[in-house]
Amino acid sequence: MSKSAIDASRVNAFKLNPESLHLITNPEHPLYDQRVRLPVKEGLVQSIMANGFCTVITVQKNGDQIVVVDGMQRVKAAVEANRRLKEKGCEPVEVIATLKKGLDAQIFGVKLASNGNRQDDPPTELAEKLARYLALGRSVEEAAACIGVEVAEAKRLLQLLDLSPKVLAKVDRGQISVCAAAKLSKLSREEQEKQLAEVPEDRKVTVQEASRRVKKAKGQKVSEAPGKKLIKKVAASSTLHPEAAAALLWVLGGQAGGSIAGAVKALASEA
Repeated sequence: MSKSAIDASRVNAFKLNPESLHLITNPEHPLYDQRVRLPVKEGLVQSIMANGFCTVITVQKNGDQIVVVDGMQRVKAAVEANRRLKEKGCEPVEVIATLKKGLDAQIFGVKLASNGNRQDDPPTELAEKLARYLALGRSVEEAAACIGVEVAEAKRLLQLLDLSPKVLAKVDRGQISVCAAAKLSKLSREEQEKQLAEVPEDRKVTVQEASRRVKKAKGQKVSEAPGKKLIKKVAASSTLHPEAAAALLWVLGGQAGGSIAGAVKALASEA
């Protein structure tokens, strides 16, 4: 018996025509993935034309259909690559696939783990996928494990689903962090938009800012952070210890000198 090229166990894989594979486009389907709407990447098409299909995808059988579980973008790119190759009279490529069997929840878990850990999804789409996974009977702990995050982070992502569309758009653009957005989810959607309307468009909403906005909306006392003018005025005061003044200016990114430790000691002695 001939020796295997690699001393390891083997798995079964299939070479398939990409045109024969089925992509789920119905949003009501349990395995639907928003990525199916993404445009085909030209670079991926060119790569497949030049190098063939190199990365294994995962498929599932549904009767006579072969459904793509993981690798939709690669399959779409392979279809386009084949169209161009055939026009040139070249041999079309085949995709390499492994077959995955299991319940919808198990299959969706494979999709979630594969795509989620790549961190390509915008936060809002990842939140929708987590919600779909939970709807299939899985726990938050299982969902967090699938995408490789802590349970607390998975819960914050799920809180995004309580945000208004305008706030969600800011999250995906990076104007609001997931943590800050989770704070805003405590408000009604109308109040979320009202509070954000008061924040300049070019300023990122931090967790601290979001917390302040939530308190303000709920009528709670909000301590305003002192502005730069006030800090400079205090630092210039003759009654302030030099170490404390230097520390204040250091915080502003102004004059260097002194130390925070010295400022703390000075303020403690004045108290």
